[in-house]
Amino acid sequence: PVLSGTVAGVDVFNADTNQVALATWALERFTHAGLPSAPVTKVTFPPTAACTSGHTGIAYLSEAGGNIGVCVEASELAMNSMPLVARRAILHELAHVWAAHQTNDDIRNDFMAVRGVSEWRADLWEDSGFEHAAEVMMWGLIDDPVTPRIPNNSCTELHTAYRILTGQDSPKRADCRNP
Repeated sequence: PVLSGTVAGVDVFNADTNQVALATWALERFTHAGLPSAPVTKVTFPPTAACTSGHTGIAYLSEAGGNIGVCVEASELAMNSMPLVARRAILHELAHVWAAHQTNDDIRNDFMAVRGVSEWRADLWEDSGFEHAAEVMMWGLIDDPVTPRIPNNSCTELHTAYRILTGQDSPKRADCRNP
């Protein structure tokens, strides 16, 4: 990977200016929401192994934090510097690292009970509390109305789940229109 820049102490690799701007925007979303930053040390744009297998990104976790790979090609960002698919992908992957380091077993158990899943790291995406957490955090942090790719995704259900994960109201609480 080629170092493209450093944003708030996070090294960004294989990125053009739009990809660096995307990383900056995503990292700032946590601060904007009053949350601790995701303890990420590296954001890598294509080529990553995850990108060749059809994923939108991947989070690599370590005890100290993590790194993420985001599958957003520079050509996608050339037409729109911040497409929704790119913002969703990077927030989802950052949220994985955040949830791995900012939640404990009690929070995870409460979260999984509310979400109706029994495993934090299940084989099936829709049955994994870890994936639900990333989608809930993405929903709470993104600055557009989105519907997470998980079941039970009414605004009230998502807000409740966000509150369990973070201990605070979601920035979108006032925008909830579908109870």
